Amino acid sequence: MIADSFSADKTKEIFSQKYPQAKFFKKKFNGYGEQRTIPLLYIYSYGDSQPQNITVI
Repeated sequence: MIADSFSADKTKEIFSQKYPQAKFFKKKFNGYGEQRTIPLLYIYSYGDSQPQNITVI
């Protein structure tokens, strides 16, 4: 799972090629804590109890 704050460095393209199974979220950056919450909310909402990685960019 990747939470990106609209970076301009082709993050989505890079991760999509290397990790096509990854879920990708874009959210305005309002601090690291809030940015980390997006993938965690997804995990708890949809029952993915064993995510491989959570990356905050």
